[in-house]
Amino acid sequence: MKDFIEDYLAYLVFEKGLSNKTKESYRNDLEIYRKYLEDNGYSNYWKVLDSKDYGIPQRRPRVLMVSKLGKANVDFFKKKCIIEKDINDILDFDNNNFEKLVIKGKLKGNPTGKYFFLDDRDWKINGVMINDICSTQRAGRTGLKCAYKKGNDIYARKLTALECCRLMDYRDEDYYEMKKDISDGAIMRICGNSIVVRILENIFQNIQEDEKYD
Repeated sequence: MKDFIEDYLAYLVFEKGLSNKTKESYRNDLEIYRKYLEDNGYSNYWKVLDSKDYGIPQRRPRVLMVSKLGKANVDFFKKKCIIEKDINDILDFDNNNFEKLVIKGKLKGNPTGKYFFLDDRDWKINGVMINDICSTQRAGRTGLKCAYKKGNDIYARKLTALECCRLMDYRDEDYYEMKKDISDGAIMRICGNSIVVRILENIFQNIQEDEKYD
């Protein structure tokens, strides 16, 4: 089999803002890099993909770009069979460290299930956001929680490192393997800088199916 790296560069992941024309400096960085690759014989294929569209309950729009030496006859971004997960697949129900939430701002959202995600980070929103789909995990920001409502009160706790891994579609055994060498805080930062596994798997499956190697 031909060495994969001879034809493909590793996938590239960018913040969604790089594709936003209103952020010209970001846009220019992306264009410069794409032009450099094209000058060296690569064809670039990119699209904004969001993990919530791939069965993972997390909003995580990212620009993914695949670069192929020469031309590619691959629909990199077509969706395979998607297994839908919801908050009940993410939560660690052995963790019951919920505390009554003191709501400091307007409550936004109307989740449908017993449990929901909660985001009370003040860096972006003026209030508390509740939803069946989690906000984007970030390496350097805290505030993502899971919660439930009892009467007129909300009880919440921070997401655990295991739950953060599940939101990135890591296996539980991946978390426990990392846990041998690094702290939960470090694992959560890794999750914040990572990409949802099944999106990459989807791209690589498309390549495997559509490209023929000797």
